[in-house]
Amino acid sequence: MIPQTMPKLHPCTTAILGMLAHLTQYCAAYKAHIGSEVGTDHVLGAEVLDTAQGLRGLLNGPTGSDDCGKIDAMILSMLTTAGFSEVDINN
Repeated sequence: MIPQTMPKLHPCTTAILGMLAHLTQYCAAYKAHIGSEVGTDHVLGAEVLDTAQGLRGLLNGPTGSDDCGKIDAMILSMLTTAGFSEVDINN
């Protein structure tokens, strides 16, 4: 059975997910416009990576009982899709 309502998220979690959605949208727009992944851009790629790492840091703040591990995995998946390597992400 499908639940009638989604669980209510902490407002900070909702904000983090919104920022992640917009960063993901930026990466897709970049690829559509430039024709390559933003992770290969030595200027803008660094800015996207810094922004994503900032989102990961915000997961240490108030999020109630929301599952930050899943959100962190979503951020890492977005970075991988955007052309960042494991080395880029973990430095």
